[in-house]
Amino acid sequence: MKTRLVALLAILVTGLFVAVGPAPAQSAVPGIKQTVAYKRLKNYVGFLQSKRNVPVKTTRRKTYKTTLSNRRNNANTKVLSLYSRTLLKISREDDAKQRRDIKRIRQNQKAQVQALNARQANRLAALQAKENAASARIYASYNLKIDPLANKRDRLRRQLARTTKPAKRSALTKQINKLQVKINGLVDDRTTDLNGLANRFNLKAQNIRNQFGQLIANVKANAQKQIQQERNAWRQTFRTQVQAAKTRRDAQKDMVGSQAERGFSFISQMPPAGG
Repeated sequence: MKTRLVALLAILVTGLFVAVGPAPAQSAVPGIKQTVAYKRLKNYVGFLQSKRNVPVKTTRRKTYKTTLSNRRNNANTKVLSLYSRTLLKISREDDAKQRRDIKRIRQNQKAQVQALNARQANRLAALQAKENAASARIYASYNLKIDPLANKRDRLRRQLARTTKPAKRSALTKQINKLQVKINGLVDDRTTDLNGLANRFNLKAQNIRNQFGQLIANVKANAQKQIQQERNAWRQTFRTQVQAAKTRRDAQKDMVGSQAERGFSFISQMPPAGG
């Protein structure tokens, strides 16, 4: 907005703001008819109208023309001043409204993303609960097989500890080792099943993250698209407003010109003074 405003204001007189002084950007910009410069021009034209039949010397006629020209120029300068104020007001108001609209879009995006993150967290938590339950079932299923073997092994170990005969100790050791091999095999099978379970649930969790990641990306992309559309719409609105301001400026310049032309016509009607 600021860039476009600078470009538009560049066509105005450099010292214009200094000449007319700053004005509140958000206050209503009056029409040229409400300004002192135009009123002085109009009043002077009225004065010239009252003198149109009064004989006038050449020097006085020149004075009238000079004064009228000055007041016309002052009124035209005021037209440009009002135009520049209008541009500044349009730019600032449009900027404020655009920021408000874009803020609303971003707040809506943030709310949607937060909602999707909450849904993702709930889905992942539910999935984790299912995995925990499935893992508990695997442990329970294997414990039904492992626990009796482990109990028997532990009884044999206690018996081995009390036995002193070598032959009997050898037999007990073989039994214990066989039980331990079965237990180890079951533990390995359990670990394999648990790893498979974890892999399956990790894949499901990643699918959930991918799904919600895409949904969040879509929300952000849609918000960015809306923001760009808002900016494009505001650019079009700005151009329309500027064109309206130009039309008003030109009409006001014509108004000033018409008053000045009336004044010059009155001066030309004044008869020359004798002598």
